[in-house]
Amino acid sequence: MPLSESAVDQIEELLFDEGLSEDTLDYFGLHGLVTSCVVGPIDLSNEQIINICFVEQDISHLSEGISHLRDCIEAIKLELREAISEGESIFLPFEDEDVLYDDALNSWCAGLVEGFLANEEAWFSSNDEVVAELLLPYMALSGLFDNEDFAPILENKKLMLQLESVVAEQLTDVFLFYHSKN
Repeated sequence: MPLSESAVDQIEELLFDEGLSEDTLDYFGLHGLVTSCVVGPIDLSNEQIINICFVEQDISHLSEGISHLRDCIEAIKLELREAISEGESIFLPFEDEDVLYDDALNSWCAGLVEGFLANEEAWFSSNDEVVAELLLPYMALSGLFDNEDFAPILENKKLMLQLESVVAEQLTDVFLFYHSKN
């Protein structure tokens, strides 16, 4: 079951604290980061997720909110694992929301990519080409890569729409790649 609107509001309030950097992930980015831990090869601890989310800033003044955040991270992990174990597609937190879809999608993909970058070696430990193909939609849509290698992809609107259309269902492929035994 997705987090309640109240729980998400509390997370957003925490993540947008005035004392934090603009690089801090928002709720969608956090959800993408947690998703990377569930579908990818490394299940980061809640503390590692929090450190990535806050870009390793000093968050000691946010201790009350951090406790709520830990609970929400666990709830998101549980929701994702249940969907996968029941053979359902992973629900993206902005699919049914009244939000700026493109911004939410970019933020969610950025969070997923941050999770992969935190353990890039483990993600690419086998079959680099398949991993690169599986991660391409998330990397392209994240907005984190605007170098010349990505320019032809980012400039191709038709391709970007195709990548966008596979984001949710490709998570199952990513999960199976890392978690199925051949």
